[in-house]
Amino acid sequence: MAVLHAEASVPLYLQLSDVIQSQIEQGELKQGEKIPSEDQMRELYGVSRVTVRAAIERLVESGLLIKRRGKGTYVAMPAFVETMAGGSFTKSCVQNHVVPRTEVRSVGTVFASGMVAEGLAVHAGDPVHRICRVRFTDDIPVIYEVDYFRERDAFILEADMDETPVSEIIRDRTGLLAKEFKDMFDVSAANEEQSRALDCPAGTPLLVVRQVVMAEEHQILYYNEQYILSDRYKYVVSYR
Repeated sequence: MAVLHAEASVPLYLQLSDVIQSQIEQGELKQGEKIPSEDQMRELYGVSRVTVRAAIERLVESGLLIKRRGKGTYVAMPAFVETMAGGSFTKSCVQNHVVPRTEVRSVGTVFASGMVAEGLAVHAGDPVHRICRVRFTDDIPVIYEVDYFRERDAFILEADMDETPVSEIIRDRTGLLAKEFKDMFDVSAANEEQSRALDCPAGTPLLVVRQVVMAEEHQILYYNEQYILSDRYKYVVSYR
């Protein structure tokens, strides 16, 4: 075990953070693994709680560690990068040798807010169908997604959205193919529902992608909002 030196010119918290970083780089602490608690660190290295916290915060800021509310601190997993602009989450994961999983959280009918109404080209207050889902890569939650559909597309409420991409469900039912994607980007703080779903603290910054999916001749198929934990999932836009 590494020994820290209080008399050295390098502060103890930097010494400790270097030790933890070395353990990660050498594979002693593996990706996704929980690191020792603050109390365990204090006993192992004979330092104060303040020193341990400063060392951990430094590594959290650098992206090597990630804190999970109520669970502890873990070695960060490498962020998954979606390289298919406007593509299927499931297909993108498979192509990148990552296991995708989708968990439906709620299904129902709501009244369209202004932004949803604009995305679906309906009137504010019109009934629309909403499906909330959580997307996982290798069992790590990365996206909280909310999909909205026009009232006439009630078939979507009975569809299996755990396994089948939305575009395929629509294609099989209507014959319409997703051809065009209009993305609008924003940043928001995770609310309580999103923080629970993504296993991150409330208030964590999330990349928001608001997307209108269309068939040929700009025919709107559906509108969705993706709340992305960007330290785990990178959304890439390609241009030609």
